[in-house]
Amino acid sequence: MKIQNENPQSTASTQAQRPSEVTSASKQSSFSSRIDDSGEDRLEISSFADQVSAATEAHVAQRAERVKQLTSLYQSGRYEVDTSKLSQALVNSALTTNRPGE
Repeated sequence: MKIQNENPQSTASTQAQRPSEVTSASKQSSFSSRIDDSGEDRLEISSFADQVSAATEAHVAQRAERVKQLTSLYQSGRYEVDTSKLSQALVNSALTTNRPGE
């Protein structure tokens, strides 16, 4: 796609004088994009980004708590591996992993 603009100066000044705004909303997220008074593009992401951030933070906290529990069990000598579950998980992982060239 080729865009020809005979007078780029007038377009920039028009955009700076009249900010254009695009807004999209749905059930889970909304965002807006606009050109501000300085002529720079700006993008704002709202609720969906907040949900992703909150879920990520919750996962990180849960993972840290689990590592803390396992560390405590291991250091006290009470950590025991269920070898049957471990071997089952290893085999399942090997069977479901995509191999290059297949």
